[in-house]
Amino acid sequence: MNAASYRAVRIHKQAGQLTIGLEQLPLPSQCAADQVLLRVHYSSINFKDIMSCQGNPAVTRRFPHTPGIDAAGVVVQSSDPRYPVGTEVLVCCRAMGMQHPGGFAEYVQVPSHWLEPKPPGFSLRDCMVLGTAGFTAALAVDAWVQHQQRHAADLAAIDWSRQHVAVTGVTGGVGLLAALMLRQLGVQVTALVGSATLAQLQQPSASSEPASSAQASTAALCTAPAQTTPVQTTQTQTAATYQEPRRTQAPLFPQTATVLHALGVQHWQDRDALCAASLQNLAPSCYDGVIDVAGGPLLAALIKQLQPHGIALATGMVADTALPLNVLPFILRGVTLQGINAESTSEAERAALWQRLRQHYLPADLTPFYQKVTLAQLPALLTDLQQGHPRAAGRVLVDCQSATGASDV
Repeated sequence: MNAASYRAVRIHKQAGQLTIGLEQLPLPSQCAADQVLLRVHYSSINFKDIMSCQGNPAVTRRFPHTPGIDAAGVVVQSSDPRYPVGTEVLVCCRAMGMQHPGGFAEYVQVPSHWLEPKPPGFSLRDCMVLGTAGFTAALAVDAWVQHQQRHAADLAAIDWSRQHVAVTGVTGGVGLLAALMLRQLGVQVTALVGSATLAQLQQPSASSEPASSAQASTAALCTAPAQTTPVQTTQTQTAATYQEPRRTQAPLFPQTATVLHALGVQHWQDRDALCAASLQNLAPSCYDGVIDVAGGPLLAALIKQLQPHGIALATGMVADTALPLNVLPFILRGVTLQGINAESTSEAERAALWQRLRQHYLPADLTPFYQKVTLAQLPALLTDLQQGHPRAAGRVLVDCQSATGASDV
């Protein structure tokens, strides 16, 4: 390894203002005994990364900071015999990128116990197309499948095409990938979306056919990215600001409707209308399961619509941590509410789930469901997200090594 420095996205906080830029940082000359230096090939954007960019103290308190809770790459320094130099590894569903420097960089140094070997059958790119969001979605889908199997009189008689699951947050990572995995099983999915997304889906121009990667790249809809202000470092800082000749803009993203139709989801529901109509203690039974990222009134409304012995999997709290709900769905219908915490998954459970993901839950081609950006393009995109201007549905894969986004590992 000959490089003396590396590029990293950095968030600075000055006078209460947060700015995001790309900087050159010095590489560590030697890792501590319990640390491993990783050359990052890919990362991906998750909801916690946006919270970090917004300065949410529950995620990040110390600045300057490099966000990125996911990373996949190759070990370049290590004293851990489990991970010799050259090992392909990933960091996923750990504490990286919050109080610890994250994966939006060409290199990252992490505790060796955060690493896991690249799972068989996956490329580094595949791992980060999924990332923490995909692994969380897989945990939820897997928990729902196991729940259905426990309550089935005859496992062989389960007709997945007759099962119906409601999924929230399908324009984001967890919801989109959960819907994709359920559709791969043949399960019927109802996606809960906002009124603006629903209107876009109902437009005559929005194709109901799955979009190929070529279609996704040509059906672009986004506003010009926000301009980021380069951060001026002080004399006491060890890192000098990386000045690019021109600010690199984030690429155009496919239309939300294009991505969502590619999921094969045929049922859509206005989430706000559902919450407004769900003031009663129980609602008619509609769903065998719920996978939710929102919490709050939306999750409560969906629990009221579960079939007897149905299960709701709570993966997030984007809307609210409170749950305005009575006990009747649990008493009269025997429904279950289960939380999903990817960070607490054991090593054995992780390895087994990655295997089930490849064998049962994923389609052969994930291309329509993600957009690749370079590290240079990332500050502009993160600034848009920081300011509440989402690009569109789908995952964002970050190519941390390529200047053009053309590399592939």
